[in-house]
Amino acid sequence: MVVIIPFLTIVLMSICHFLGGHPWTFLFSIALVSLGFTNLNIKQFGLRGCSLIWLVMYRVSGQRELFFPFAMFLATYVAVFLSVRHFWMGFFGGLVVVWCFIAIRFYQFATFRVLVIELIVATAIVACSLIAKSFAPKTLASFACIVAIASLVAYCCLAI
Repeated sequence: MVVIIPFLTIVLMSICHFLGGHPWTFLFSIALVSLGFTNLNIKQFGLRGCSLIWLVMYRVSGQRELFFPFAMFLATYVAVFLSVRHFWMGFFGGLVVVWCFIAIRFYQFATFRVLVIELIVATAIVACSLIAKSFAPKTLASFACIVAIASLVAYCCLAI
C-alpha cells in the first residue's frame, strides 16, 4: 500500500501533463499537496482520477474553457475531503485551488471582468459544496456525487 500511493500519484500527474500541459498539471499537483493533510487511500485516488475526464474532453474538443470545470472538480474535492477534519480547513483548502486557478488564468491574459466572474462563481461553488456535504451522509459515494455535481455546475456556468 505504501508503494502504490506514490506510484499512482506519479501516474496521474504524468497523464495530466500529457493531456493538458503545465497549467493543468500545476493545478492537479496543488490539489495533491493540499490533500496531504488527509488520510489517503486507494478509493480517493479513483475519484481524483475522475478529474482527468475533463482533460480527455479538452483533448477531444479543443475547448480551453474546460479548464474551469476541471479546476472546480479539484477545488471541491479538496474542500470536501479536508472539511472532514474541520469545515474552515476544507473551505480555505478549496480556495487555495481556486486562487491558483485564478493566477493561472491571469497569466493566460484573461480579462479582469472574466477573472472576477470566475472567482465569484468558483467561491460560490466551493461554499455550496461544503454546505451540501454537511447535510449529506459521510460516505465516499456522497462525497463523489457532491464533487461531480459541483464540476457539472461549473460547466454550466461557462455560459455566463
